[in-house]
Amino acid sequence: MYFDLKLDDHRPFLYSLIYGIPLLFTKNIESIFLWSLVLNILLWFATINVLFKTLQSITTIKTAFYASLVFSICIGNIFIIFHLLTETIFTFTILLTVYYLINYSENKKIKHLIYALSVLILACLIKPLNLGIVLICIIFYYKDILKITKSRYSIALYFSILLFMIQLIGMKLTYGNFTLSYIDSSTYYNYLGTKADCFKNNEVFIQGKNKRVMETSKLSHQEMKSLAQKDISNQLRNNKVNLIKAYLSNLYINSTKGSASVHGCKNINKTSYFGAFQFTFKVISKIQNIFLTQIGILTSLIILYNYKNNTKSILFVAFTILYCIGVSAISTDQGDRFHIILYPLIILQTTNIIIRWKQKFYTL
Repeated sequence: MYFDLKLDDHRPFLYSLIYGIPLLFTKNIESIFLWSLVLNILLWFATINVLFKTLQSITTIKTAFYASLVFSICIGNIFIIFHLLTETIFTFTILLTVYYLINYSENKKIKHLIYALSVLILACLIKPLNLGIVLICIIFYYKDILKITKSRYSIALYFSILLFMIQLIGMKLTYGNFTLSYIDSSTYYNYLGTKADCFKNNEVFIQGKNKRVMETSKLSHQEMKSLAQKDISNQLRNNKVNLIKAYLSNLYINSTKGSASVHGCKNINKTSYFGAFQFTFKVISKIQNIFLTQIGILTSLIILYNYKNNTKSILFVAFTILYCIGVSAISTDQGDRFHIILYPLIILQTTNIIIRWKQKFYTL
């Protein structure tokens, strides 16, 4: 984006704009990795801080502190800081959205809803997956959104929508389609669709190496998008069982694997203790993924079952957790990467349920 003033076909421009800032001053690509490390560390600390502040609205300072501490020892979130990926900044933006929505539930100040929607829309320009979360938010708050135009804070929302439209128009002019990204088409075809096809043909699924994936390397973006749409239609008609089997397989893998960032570490200094520490961190991250994913699903179902007793903001968190876990199964073999973005929300939701159960118990 900085060198050619051109949008990327997979990553929306806000992610490139933020992480590419060093390229304003130098053409040294390595500067981006140092900048991303510093930025990710700051965002990681900011996430802990926002989680703490959000928890304070539902529990005591002491409980909020210890619950926030749980996130600070999540291995997957720590190690992915060192990678030039979207997870760290996306985790922060989603939690910040929830922080504003909970504030809106408490004080009904329209500016907090505006800030929440603005951050949420901007997050689409970091990770296209977020578009579904925007729709969830609109469904819950559509009546309240009608009040936004009367607020002087609405300029923040209009600005985020403007950037959103710039991405869509830019993609249309550059690649031919009004879309945030082409990553959804290639991800489905290369992962879920290919695995379903492998099950049908009794082949082994190898990420990025199967024949049908290799054959798409020279397709244009429009051709790839069209191919993916035809493939999913065909699979739903003629290979539905294997498609469901592939989806469940991906869901299981994404929910039970440890940190791919830990797995990818190399013992450059040839230290004797490297293997022991790497194994330990892999095991811990694996346990955290399994435990927090299961807790996230369970607590979300509990919240939805008792929907009448919960605020819109709490219901939004539950739907977001289930949505992200469900959508993650379109891809696979990325370790805990797809679920670590939900860890703060799961900790928040679990703490909320425990506090309410304790209050109910003491009342009885």
